[in-house]
Formats: sequence, structure tokens, C-alpha cells
Amino acid sequence: MTVLAIEVPWEVTSPWLYGLVGFLLIAWTGLATVNQARKLFGRRAAFWEEFESLRAEMRENDMQLARRLENERDRLTAQLLELQSIYLREVREVNAKLDRLNRTVWLICGKLQIAKPGDDA
Repeated sequence: MTVLAIEVPWEVTSPWLYGLVGFLLIAWTGLATVNQARKLFGRRAAFWEEFESLRAEMRENDMQLARRLENERDRLTAQLLELQSIYLREVREVNAKLDRLNRTVWLICGKLQIAKPGDDA
């Protein structure tokens, strides 16, 4: 039982098939090469575009640093003013205590009639 008995003349057909397979192989090789070339030499940022993006990034970093420094300066200035006010208050208290002590000493000296050094009375 033969379903389909086709006699193919291979002497005539084989060069055509070899040619078709060869052509497809060459086409596939060319397309694969183009694809790999695109991956290798694909769109990259040009030097100046990359340079500008780095400059923009540096400017942003500089602005952030300037803001941080300004905040730190403001914090330190407020802290310095607070410490100065505390210092002045304490100096006034010490001066007031010294003034009271000085008055007390002069009062005691006046009551005791202590002669001043250099008086030969």
C-alpha cells in the first residue's frame, strides 16, 4: 500500500535546495551580525551629553551642600547667641555679687575704722 509515490528528480532539485539553504544561512548570518552590531554600537549618550548630565548632578550636589551648610550655620549661630546670653547673665550675677560684697567690705571697714595701708596715723 503506497499512499503517495512521488519520484523526485534529485539531480535537478538538489542544487536548488542547496542554494535555498545557503541563501537562508547567509541571510540569517547577516541579520545576526547586524543585531550584534546594534548591541555593541547601540545608542549611547554622546560625550557632551554625559558631561552635561554630570555637571547638572554636580550643581545639584553643590546646592544640597550649600543648603546643609546654611542650616548648620543657622543652628550654630542660634546656639552661639544662646550661650552668649547665658554668659552675659552669669557675668551680671557675678558682678552684682561682687558689688554687694564690696559694699559689705566697705561697710565693715567703715565701722571698724581700719586704717588704709600707707596711713601713718
